[in-house]
Amino acid sequence: GCFPMTYNWQDFQNSQHGSTSIIFALASVAIFGLAAFAVDNGSWRQRQSDMQSMADTAALAGARQLAVLASSNEVETAAKAFLAAKLKPGAATNVTIDEALGSVMIEVSEPGRVYFSFFIGFGQPEIGVVSEAITSTGSRPCIIALDPSAPVGIDMSLAGSVTAYDCAIWSNATSATSFDINGSGTAASSQNCAVGG
Repeated sequence: GCFPMTYNWQDFQNSQHGSTSIIFALASVAIFGLAAFAVDNGSWRQRQSDMQSMADTAALAGARQLAVLASSNEVETAAKAFLAAKLKPGAATNVTIDEALGSVMIEVSEPGRVYFSFFIGFGQPEIGVVSEAITSTGSRPCIIALDPSAPVGIDMSLAGSVTAYDCAIWSNATSATSFDINGSGTAASSQNCAVGG
């Protein structure tokens, strides 16, 4: 024999069997979404920090080149070559140079990688940074001693004399005699700079 099946809708409504599973399933989706976003957001922040470091390096190097009479084209080419070697494909770079101010501005942007966030509907973000470096207001150099390990950077012995009122004399030598003037030697410029003594 067959037994008649009865279904009590009232009992179904009042029953709490399985409600925990439904709540857990819904909460799991939200928790997974937050975790996915947290992982990707951490990755984007780290990449932004790395890009900022690259842009800062390029801007400082460019400003240094401007200070030693490099042309704007040379500075821009060098900055873009440096950044192209470090950035991912699809990155955009913009180099703005103001020779009058001695400033180099670097703008960099690239699409961020999405690892998990696409599961919850996040698209690919654009990560961008800006860096600007300005050379000191001192005069541009016309005489430079480059070797930091040289025992004497610039030597004005005996009766040697230099007059350079429109530019500076620089010595990178770290020794105590980075800029050495002996005897009746003279060095007259708009600025004399020595790393050492």
